[in-house]
Amino acid sequence: MHCLRCAQPGPNTLMQTPQTYTCGRCLITPPQFDQTYSKFTYCPRMKTLIHAMKFEGDFKIATYLGQSLLTELPDRQQCPWDTLIPMPLHPQRWVQRGFNPAQWIAHAVSDTIHRPVKTNCLIKTEHTLPMSTQKNRAHTPAPKFKALTQLSGLHIALVDDVMTSGITANSAASALKQAGAMSVDLLVPVRVLKTIRN
Repeated sequence: MHCLRCAQPGPNTLMQTPQTYTCGRCLITPPQFDQTYSKFTYCPRMKTLIHAMKFEGDFKIATYLGQSLLTELPDRQQCPWDTLIPMPLHPQRWVQRGFNPAQWIAHAVSDTIHRPVKTNCLIKTEHTLPMSTQKNRAHTPAPKFKALTQLSGLHIALVDDVMTSGITANSAASALKQAGAMSVDLLVPVRVLKTIRN
């Protein structure tokens, strides 16, 4: 059983079902995102795939991750989102890499659920080190994002490749809600798991 908000695993309990379980941390401090859909646990195999996608530009891996994520969605033809927004890269990171893996994944999902991918709605305004290089992610300052357009009443799917602490996703979702988004769900193929929380 996994938390609906952050996708972290939780203990079996008679008080909540898999459709309603929310972990203690999300109950005490609810994140800005409303629900997380994830497929894989971060492991050596996933680390190898993510590295090949990000640093070798293997587009096929992004397609595989996006299509695999579809199996976790409630109904492919009746997904609640109005649009998919890939987690943006800071321009400096874009220049270094030349592409955005989250954008590739978003298009792989979009091809099946037939929702538009918008890449001009959200920007990252501050260059930070990748979360994967941060030893103490819980105390890493949240990256800053800015919405470039009004999203009043829209249901947004925010797409990323890997979710670690959730700090980046929380900051991005906050910017989207400040722009009027009704809800923000995370679509992230790979989730780094922590210690089970009650």
